[in-house]
Amino acid sequence: NQDPALLEWMGSGLFKTSVFPVPAGESRTVVLHYSQICRTLHGVSDYLLPLTTARYTERPIEKFSLTVHLTSSADLKNIYSPNHQVSVERDGARRAKVTYQRQQWIPDSDFRLLFDAGDGPVSGKLLSYRAEKDDQGYFAFFATPDLPQTAVAPVSKTVLLVVDRSGSMSGQKMEQARESLRFVLNHLHDGDLFNVIAYDSVVESFRAELQRYGDSTREEAIGFVNGLHAGGSTNINGALQAALSQLHDKQQPTYIVFLTDGIPTVGPTSVAEIAKNAQAANQVRARMFCFGVGYDVNSRLLDRLSRDNFGNTSFVRPNEQIEGAVSKLYEQIESPVLTNAKLYVASPERAVEQGASIDRMYPGSPFDLFAGQQLMVVGRSRITGDATLVIEGQVNGTAKRYEFPVHFSDAFTDSTNSFVARLWAIRRVGDLLDMLDIEGKNEELIHEIVTLATQHGIVTPYTSFLAEENDHAPNVALQRERFLGAFAKHLSADSGPESFEGRADKLSIRQLNTLDASDQLGRLSGRDSGVASGEASSMSGVVNAPTTTAVQGPMHVAGRTLYFRSQCWVDAALTDEEQRTAQQLVRFSDEFFRLLERHGEQASKLLSIDGDIVVQLGDTVYKIVNR
Repeated sequence: NQDPALLEWMGSGLFKTSVFPVPAGESRTVVLHYSQICRTLHGVSDYLLPLTTARYTERPIEKFSLTVHLTSSADLKNIYSPNHQVSVERDGARRAKVTYQRQQWIPDSDFRLLFDAGDGPVSGKLLSYRAEKDDQGYFAFFATPDLPQTAVAPVSKTVLLVVDRSGSMSGQKMEQARESLRFVLNHLHDGDLFNVIAYDSVVESFRAELQRYGDSTREEAIGFVNGLHAGGSTNINGALQAALSQLHDKQQPTYIVFLTDGIPTVGPTSVAEIAKNAQAANQVRARMFCFGVGYDVNSRLLDRLSRDNFGNTSFVRPNEQIEGAVSKLYEQIESPVLTNAKLYVASPERAVEQGASIDRMYPGSPFDLFAGQQLMVVGRSRITGDATLVIEGQVNGTAKRYEFPVHFSDAFTDSTNSFVARLWAIRRVGDLLDMLDIEGKNEELIHEIVTLATQHGIVTPYTSFLAEENDHAPNVALQRERFLGAFAKHLSADSGPESFEGRADKLSIRQLNTLDASDQLGRLSGRDSGVASGEASSMSGVVNAPTTTAVQGPMHVAGRTLYFRSQCWVDAALTDEEQRTAQQLVRFSDEFFRLLERHGEQASKLLSIDGDIVVQLGDTVYKIVNR
């Protein structure tokens, strides 16, 4: 009997609330409680929170915060959001908190959270998508081992810390490097093997050979680290050779943390020679994680070392903390539970001429699986129906095998998992950029990069989606020209700010694991592509009346990529001829609704887009226009 608030059901799951009054300068809070049964498919539960209606707001949401508390009667395993870069905190085996926060944001997609629960040391789940029956399919496979505290015993590992102490590391850099080394030394496990190697003009080791970790060796190693001081030149080749010469055990997982802030000036100095020497000396498949500190680092060399030696490169900008980057990496690799692992399909049997059942996987085999860390492998598939995926690897030198019954989609049924195809395309583009950077200019690689970026609407620092007003389709020739210009600008040099930022951007593309890319890729595109301000498009897909010839989008709906051309949304898969001869249909006419009835959910998602749209449904291309 106080101020009334009216809640009305509008149909189709839509509610309207009217709150009165809201005095000037005050606020009112509307709380909605509801129950929802989450859809479960092949053991994966799918929670959906509609957000895209917010795209019609006049201004961005000032502050958006989402918290999801998961509680399960069985152990929670894989937790993943395909559209948003969420933070996951686990409280024991059966509870987790998922958070997502943004400011000044216009949502471009609904929030989805995929999760599964069950028993067993490793949980594996597959999501697959196939646009057409005769096309190749795409898949994302998730694997999560038990949390560290549930492991019977940690797997023994070898960790080599190789740190630059040349003159350029003096001051704050050296103190941060010492702090990074102390962090790792304090988090090794009893029984691990380790050593510390420092280099300038000469190379100095904590011990002449690997040491067994314990209280006494830890204290002695920290004393060695505390005594490190910067001075001299940079002997990168000598440091790597000294480190790799200590490794002889092929069974035990081995990790090299290599840190430098400069370019080699002593001994061999060419990228090719140093990389070749390191690869030849790495006889135990040690994984090398390189940290490039500051703009003067030879980023091409670090990329080559990490790629040849099964690791990754991290780029630490001048205003960033070294110890934060190193500690974050080590927390991820601290507890390996399965090493030298590979993923393959055990069934069904295929003839040799049919090719592999799954291929172009990222990350590729072999890989390591770490406690508490979720592995996501994306790839292409050539099989359909039920199958068995196998992960094989080693635990403390003992072979282990895990089998997972899975189902590969046989044809387009709905667009729920269409994000899988774009995720694969993004990872593929990142890998191609890496190959192009290391191997040099290659027309086939350039063509594939531009084609994938255009088809899937991938915005990178090397691709942008611009068109003249009379363009009817993505201009691949223009894309290629812009790509070559941006790529040459960022990756032609070995070192310097452009080279540093370009390779850092390339790394972000290779490691992207969600489609929440408007900040990660779209921002990079605007910053580095050389496109004039206001021209670089984001991936938001927000539909506003365009005032320039810049593309509004690209937008991704029902597994389709659409571009805004000449005041109309156009399916990227259509040719110029198909667009010109499209059958015109008036929105909300009788034929419009009959079209919805014939093509179901896919058509309803596409035709709900505001404004004119050219799209193929069935065998016919339609242009839907407003009256």
